[in-house]
Amino acid sequence: MRKQGTVTIDDRKLIVKELTARHIIDLTTEGGLLGSQEDEGENNNTLSLAAIADHAKRFLPQFLELDGVTEPVTVDYLLDLAPSELQRVYKEFEEVNAVFFEVARNVGLGQLLEKLKQQAQAEFLKLLADL
Repeated sequence: MRKQGTVTIDDRKLIVKELTARHIIDLTTEGGLLGSQEDEGENNNTLSLAAIADHAKRFLPQFLELDGVTEPVTVDYLLDLAPSELQRVYKEFEEVNAVFFEVARNVGLGQLLEKLKQQAQAEFLKLLADL
């Protein structure tokens, strides 16, 4: 059975689900977020925040849902969250998907995951600076 956890934000429960083996394969093969190594930034090891958002549109409904709501969680919903709320969602995702992160580190995806995290943080800070 897939693990899941919840994060409560403004009296709404966001359900965070464990990735399935199929999700992991989809994420790590060509066309998936971690499998994309096309030239989307200044070098082949970076993804723009826009590219991450495009991938998120496809993958979010597979592991995030709002309790009692039939529509999938969207990127727009997440963009309206405060950074502290996003951090809580990410920490829950990390906890529910601990096995995925352990396997990723063991097979060498750890560096890619770290680069992806750093790139997303840099893009987010750049967006804030432009405000």
